[in-house]
Amino acid sequence: MKITREWAMPHKWTFTIKPIKRFLDEELAPYKNVIDPFAGMHSPAEIRNDINPDAKAEYHIDALEFLKMFDTASIDGLIYDPPYSLAMAERKYKNATSGFVSEISKWKREARRVLKANAKAVCFGWDSMGLGSKQFELERILLVCHGATHHDTICTVERKIQETL
Repeated sequence: MKITREWAMPHKWTFTIKPIKRFLDEELAPYKNVIDPFAGMHSPAEIRNDINPDAKAEYHIDALEFLKMFDTASIDGLIYDPPYSLAMAERKYKNATSGFVSEISKWKREARRVLKANAKAVCFGWDSMGLGSKQFELERILLVCHGATHHDTICTVERKIQETL
C-alpha cells in the first residue's frame, strides 16, 4: 500500500484542491463508468448526484435512492465524498440531515453492491475507513494537510476483490 502526504489550502469543494484533483485523475483515469452520490460542484464522475438542486449533477435525489438505481456489480468506479460530520451535513444541506448517521451504513452497503469485481472506490473523509468491508483491499492513502486549524482530508483508494462475503 502506498501512503503519501501533501499540503494544500482547504476548500469547501474537495475536488478543487490540487493534490486531490491529481489523485482522482491518477486513480480513475482508465475507468469510464464512475458514479458520485455526493457530487457537489466539481466532481469528475460521469454520473453525478447531489441532493442540492444547485449542484452540477444529473440527479438531485437522496444518495441512497441514487445508488439503488444501479444494478448489482454494474459500476467500474465510485467517488464517495459525503459530508464528513453531522455539523458539515447540516451546513451543506440544511434541513436534509434527518437520519444522517443511520444512513451512512446504508450508503456504504449500496455502494459495495453496485461495484464490479476489480472496481475502485475513492473515498474522502476525516478517517481512513473507506467502504469498510473485507470485499475490498486498501491500495493507497493520500493525507492532505490543511494547516494547524483544519482537519486533514484523508483520501483512500480501495479495489473490490470479491463480489460477496
